[in-house]
Amino acid sequence: MKKKAFGIVLLVLAALVLLQGNFGIPSLGGHIWPLIGIGFFAYQSVEAILRRHFTSASFTALVAFMIANHFYDILPIPNQSLFWAGVLIVLGVGMLTNSNKTWNEKKWWYDAEKTILTEKEVSFGSGTFYKQDQDLVEDQFEVSCGNAKIYYDNAEMLGDSATLKVEVSLGNAVIYVPQHWRVDLKVETSCGVAKADAPVAPTSKTLIIRGDVAFGKLGVVYVK
Repeated sequence: MKKKAFGIVLLVLAALVLLQGNFGIPSLGGHIWPLIGIGFFAYQSVEAILRRHFTSASFTALVAFMIANHFYDILPIPNQSLFWAGVLIVLGVGMLTNSNKTWNEKKWWYDAEKTILTEKEVSFGSGTFYKQDQDLVEDQFEVSCGNAKIYYDNAEMLGDSATLKVEVSLGNAVIYVPQHWRVDLKVETSCGVAKADAPVAPTSKTLIIRGDVAFGKLGVVYVK
């Protein structure tokens, strides 16, 4: 879903490039490449607002506006002033909305087996999470402009397989798994990399990893 939404943003930017100077659309003055950065950070800001992460939304919106103002002279304000004003805005929004945490966790019951799932998120920071459930069925995490390490080396699956949903954008994530797990890695990448190490021992369980990686890196490492 994230990859498709970003694709729509790129199509809109392509329309702006083709129609600039016509139908009331201002000319870009030859500065076309900055539109990619503007579109990406604007998309990240909207997505953060929908998730009610207002601190992240303020920061990404500020970055998009600074890029636009630098190349297209939207306001007669130097970027240095915009930067310091943006720092104050981000801090203020974080204090007012209490959304300035870089690591959030939510827990809920999965089914009658009382399997607890944990949703993890790292945004503009770094985090390390140790998963030690002995009845893993499904899990998910999201990394945006940050770095995360998730350890499953002491976890066990309830059945023969478990599903892990991941979303990585402008960040890096490393998943550590035990040697007896096989990894089925099928994530969509957009200017990103997803790679899993080869098994080093016979496997009896399967970890199914699905999701998206955009402008980031996802790695799966076997713990020896």
